[in-house]
Amino acid sequence: SITLHTLQLDGLRQPDGSGTLWTQGTLTELVRVLGLTPEMTTLSLAWCALSDDFAEPISALLGGGKPVRPPNLTSLSLANNDLDATAGQAILLALETNERLVHLDVSGQPRLATRAVWGPELGRVISAQKLLSAGLASLRVTVH
Repeated sequence: SITLHTLQLDGLRQPDGSGTLWTQGTLTELVRVLGLTPEMTTLSLAWCALSDDFAEPISALLGGGKPVRPPNLTSLSLANNDLDATAGQAILLALETNERLVHLDVSGQPRLATRAVWGPELGRVISAQKLLSAGLASLRVTVH
């Protein structure tokens, strides 16, 4: 049998770039399967045109949802999607509470970057040093 540790599903968007190829159900199923696959520790969903419509499964990927078993992810990339306030709150919560997450990339979120609350809230989490106590070694956030 083959054991995967890394799954990279980048760029799953419509050929014309208008939206994602993911559905709520397929992303929720991925979260469920990852919860049953503890050896899978790295997941990338960059450039998938994910939006706040996917906030619930994204929250579950970050350890804040209610899957059968939370994923054992230590590295997650949600870079260059279209996340907004709801997903942003899930990300902030994960930064404060997820003890397994070591690397998180949420860069390239233009809608999130325009939210007035995102910067101060992220700053609050960082200044409280909860990132370090939770074990996070790498956080990538860029504003475009």
